[in-house]
Amino acid sequence: MKVTVKSRETGKEVSVNYDFPASYEALVKKYGAEAVHKAAHNDVLRQLKAVVRENMDKSEAELHKVVAEFAPTTRTRAPGKSTADKARELLAKLSPQEVAALIAAARH
Repeated sequence: MKVTVKSRETGKEVSVNYDFPASYEALVKKYGAEAVHKAAHNDVLRQLKAVVRENMDKSEAELHKVVAEFAPTTRTRAPGKSTADKARELLAKLSPQEVAALIAAARH
């Protein structure tokens, strides 16, 4: 399997080849049952936390329903915010003077 990673800071992209097992049995054979279980546990927990974060604005009853229906890999991620939306949110937290100073600095 070819794995490609790109640095957010530099934009540098690196690809490596990795012999990733194609089945559960092959994963256990290569890494051992304990390591496979720990990796699966950590990933499912990460996915569950993401679902909870995405639904924090719901009532407690609605949130518990979402969690009860959760299953790994079945979750669909909400679309992310655009860069412009993120910038607007950040700018809204600044005072008018800070915004003016930022714009002035960006023009130079």
